Amino acid sequence: MVYRLPGSFTRLKAVAGIDDSVRPQGNVHLVIRGDNNVLLDLPIAGTDAPKPIDLDLSGMRKLTILVDFGNQVGFGDHLDLGNARIIK
Repeated sequence: MVYRLPGSFTRLKAVAGIDDSVRPQGNVHLVIRGDNNVLLDLPIAGTDAPKPIDLDLSGMRKLTILVDFGNQVGFGDHLDLGNARIIK
């Protein structure tokens, strides 16, 4: 997903984890970019605890969130990006 960031947003906050309906299965690769800069490059597995995300978006005009297949064969790749918000 790609979002334009109007105004002066400074932070992206969220919690990322594999959905409880498929845990402990599931494995994804989460990449978040601000403009063309990689802000987060993180593998997430169903055996992992949810991971807090707090990224600096200062000066960024475009936010890109990519969820790709992880190391497994694609079973249960259901990522939840809970309580996601951008903050001014």
